[in-house]
Amino acid sequence: MSDPWDVGLLTVPPLADTWHGDWVAAMPGYRGLVAALDALLMLAATGDLDAPAVGARLGTLAADGAFRLSRVLRPLRDAAGAGAALTVWRLLAAALPAVLATSPAPRGTPDVLGLAAETAGATGLRIEVPGLADVVARGGSSRLVGEARRLSALLDR
Repeated sequence: MSDPWDVGLLTVPPLADTWHGDWVAAMPGYRGLVAALDALLMLAATGDLDAPAVGARLGTLAADGAFRLSRVLRPLRDAAGAGAALTVWRLLAAALPAVLATSPAPRGTPDVLGLAAETAGATGLRIEVPGLADVVARGGSSRLVGEARRLSALLDR
């Protein structure tokens, strides 16, 4: 029987309690994104994904500049489209506080806020996102503030 974590050239360590942010951030190219998406969907489907813990780790890594947010945006967007919107929203709600506390905001933050708004709206689940109100309070017309406003409006309903 083959190892379910064997994805060809890359072997993913068993991740019983988390979709590990370090691994996802380091995944190269399209093949890595597909493997990351498959792992996320499998762990979410079995209930073995600790989305808040993974999100917090991803947020910390992004805030520290260890990777670009765009590296995880595509697999997360695909996962939300494949039926894991709740998991993606819980993960993003946990990632955003560290990202939003970083100045300047890491590249890709408006896109992550947009996906957070999409998944929050799709699920109807309200999760407090520390730091979101601070970004909204900055005012202005930047995309970052606009996406923060959109998410905040959804959460205030």
